[in-house]
Amino acid sequence: MSRNLSIKHRGRQMYGVFPENISMKLKTSSADHPIWDTTQIPVVHVQIQLTQCDDNVGLYCICGVAVRAGADVYVFNFCDGNSIIEYVACQQQLLDVTAKSKDNKRYKITFATGTEVSINIKYMEWNTYMDVEIRASDDDFNNTVGLCGSLNDQCDDDFTTGDGMSVQVTCPTILLTQSKTFSDSWRVSGNVTDLFNLKKGHQIALWGDHDEYCSCPSAEISDKFECSAKATVPCNRKDNYKTIRQLTCKIDTVQTLIIPNKTQSQQNQTTSNPELLNISSSEAQDLCREVIENNKAFQACTVVPNMPSDYFIQICAIEVEKSKSSVWIRHTVDSMKRRCLSEVQKNGTLSSQLSEDIQSITETVIMVICPGLPECSGNGKCDHAGACVCKEGFMSHDCSMKKTVPPDIYGVRGNSICDINETNCDTAFIVGNRIEESNELSCKLSKYTINQDGSQTFKGTTVVSGTIETLVEVQCPLKTPKQKRSIRNSIPFVEIFDIGVGYDTKTFSQLERVIVFNSKCQQINGSIAEPAFVLKEDTCFIDNQCFLNKETHPQNTNLYCNAPISPFEWTLDDGENCIIEERYFSRNDIVFGKECLFCDPDVTSYNWTLSENYCFVDGMCVKHNEKNTADECLLCNTEHNRYGWTKPDEVCTTQVSRPNNAKESSSKLGVILIGSIGSLVVLLIVGFIANSYMQHKSSLLNKKTVSSDDLYNKRRVPRSNTQN
Repeated sequence: MSRNLSIKHRGRQMYGVFPENISMKLKTSSADHPIWDTTQIPVVHVQIQLTQCDDNVGLYCICGVAVRAGADVYVFNFCDGNSIIEYVACQQQLLDVTAKSKDNKRYKITFATGTEVSINIKYMEWNTYMDVEIRASDDDFNNTVGLCGSLNDQCDDDFTTGDGMSVQVTCPTILLTQSKTFSDSWRVSGNVTDLFNLKKGHQIALWGDHDEYCSCPSAEISDKFECSAKATVPCNRKDNYKTIRQLTCKIDTVQTLIIPNKTQSQQNQTTSNPELLNISSSEAQDLCREVIENNKAFQACTVVPNMPSDYFIQICAIEVEKSKSSVWIRHTVDSMKRRCLSEVQKNGTLSSQLSEDIQSITETVIMVICPGLPECSGNGKCDHAGACVCKEGFMSHDCSMKKTVPPDIYGVRGNSICDINETNCDTAFIVGNRIEESNELSCKLSKYTINQDGSQTFKGTTVVSGTIETLVEVQCPLKTPKQKRSIRNSIPFVEIFDIGVGYDTKTFSQLERVIVFNSKCQQINGSIAEPAFVLKEDTCFIDNQCFLNKETHPQNTNLYCNAPISPFEWTLDDGENCIIEERYFSRNDIVFGKECLFCDPDVTSYNWTLSENYCFVDGMCVKHNEKNTADECLLCNTEHNRYGWTKPDEVCTTQVSRPNNAKESSSKLGVILIGSIGSLVVLLIVGFIANSYMQHKSSLLNKKTVSSDDLYNKRRVPRSNTQN
């Protein structure tokens, strides 16, 4: 059986204008493989939310975008006062989400198919809107429906409504204003999942295992390749885009860490409305043409292929006429610049120079393509890469903001509570609005602790570097500030951080609080402003960790949590263990080299127990009735003294004399003769003479007799090594 295999190559330029030579080795098997299945693209959606752009007329702008691939959803939501950019579902990790470095208002989301969704965020006074551009891949051909029409090289069916009715249009057309009826026909309803309102437990279809894409990990010819449904890094990924990590992405469709919404009182309402322009369609078009055509970037981009110059002028005219405001011209120019820069970056032929004296089209465009009107807002210069280099004290991608003005911060993920029993609390995720890039982005941390007795202790304030993740989120590491001297008996129980964010390490936003606790053993009482915590019943808090009642020490099974008796200290399991000289031993452990000493918790858990039928004398184990090897008159009698030698009742006399002055005693010490009964008289005479002589010289010679009872008293058990 034979099959036709369609091979698609996404080249280095992605939208390449010249062919590339490709060497490829294919590896197949005789068994059917899911890679051959001819199925449509699995569930891939891009949904938008619209809101009225201003209060003057019915002009609608995009305030929300939700992108889905299988069971993964990434959302931008600035509708109704929200300021949210985040994953709301991440079960398969199929989306490749990136943000432009030094310009966190520009994002790209790439599917495994190669389809790319670009989101460009723009500010209109105090409102936030978005431009959305979808660059389709070959897999999308004949497989798309919705507001963007059908991708099939025909324009007469692009305005097909959600119920299948077509609006007649004249082809080709550059721009056609869509009617509200057409837009409303594509409202999310019925069986289509509303990606902006996912509920807990809501099941969304997975990207099936049979829908896989293969990639070669190396440009070299190899028989190794990888196939999966996950998004691969596009070959044309530039260094100026960074990956949005999934630190806050949860498996469930609804995250446990919820970003609080911006309240109405936090929205700045002081800006006055601009003066209205009552002009006709032709007058608006003339105004836009004059401003746009005189722009240096527009002039440089006119020679770039695939640049619809008239399209941008018409878009600008419609927006100015409907909104009756000229503020939209600047955003049209910025959109035109982004499109132009994208085209020159993807078309390698535009980098060629006609001669050494003439710049290439790419070089000419990049030198004038910097954002802002005027370029870099007059507070910087455009570099060779088309990026603004701001003057001292200014920042943002267009140098329009001052570093001395801190961002608007209004909450912490998790509603200011971080439970280390549920998630990692090493980082605080601070959320706000319009947080810009800065090389001095920093977090000011003031740390407090709530102690076990309910008192609070201030630990200090420090400034650490922050990391900007998106336009609405800063990550602040909760590093411990320099500690004051610890207060005796003050055990840290709960940690509190008051956090401010700034752009220059000196000026910071209003403070937001995050409380780090452990729900395993701690219960919250009070409020965020005045928190109070108590220890839960049947739990312990020891060594800054929570333990359940009777739970053992992680490294020492001799210790356990005894919540009713000692909830803040370890308790020795004295039923089966001993603690001697600050060391722990199990039942029947013996002292190394001392077989008579062992751990017996039934007798005592805090000292060694001496085995029956043994004495412990002079650091040695001696069996019952065993004699002293140096003095046979001494023996071990366990009934009389287990920690010293015992003198038997039988007649056995041993005396040892030891003079204090060795020199004099050597010449004056008498010799005691012990003989038979027949020599007793001689012995008495000699003894009498010697005794008289010693008494006469008592000032020079002192004799002392040592008995075994004096020498061997009851001894304390020595410190010794043990063996099991």
